[in-house]
Amino acid sequence: MTLNKNMLWGGVIALLIAVAAVAFVKGRHLLEPQLIATAELIEECDLNLGSCSSSLADFGAVSLTIAPHPIPVIKPLSISVQSDIPGIESLMVDISGLNMNMGLNRFPLLRQSDGSYRGDGMLPVCTRNLMRWQAKVIVQTDAGLVAFPFNFETLTNR
Repeated sequence: MTLNKNMLWGGVIALLIAVAAVAFVKGRHLLEPQLIATAELIEECDLNLGSCSSSLADFGAVSLTIAPHPIPVIKPLSISVQSDIPGIESLMVDISGLNMNMGLNRFPLLRQSDGSYRGDGMLPVCTRNLMRWQAKVIVQTDAGLVAFPFNFETLTNR
């Protein structure tokens, strides 16, 4: 009787593990949402001079401003986004180093009464005088995540 009981418990545990594995594989996208679309990089726009805009068919457009100009490192930044994308659930700007890993620099922006999104951020200091960055406006819509990349540079005088 003990052998049957152990086999039964073993079967129950194996079944629970199988159910958990299936739930993880099927529900993983809820924990780590994937991008459903990324706009083309607009090379000719310089965020150090002002706003840059990008659009994506079937979704809409965004305009990103990072101030002050030129964009500094280790100083407070004001980040704002204007967008005509319908059904925005949340919006953030993710800034990553292109010529050196600069860690996670993700800034959530809050919707303002005028319809824009605003937040604050700060770029980390780098050992390089010239640092290349990519700011990605990431928009969470009811359809999924949509990204709009913009490149810029910072210059540190030492």
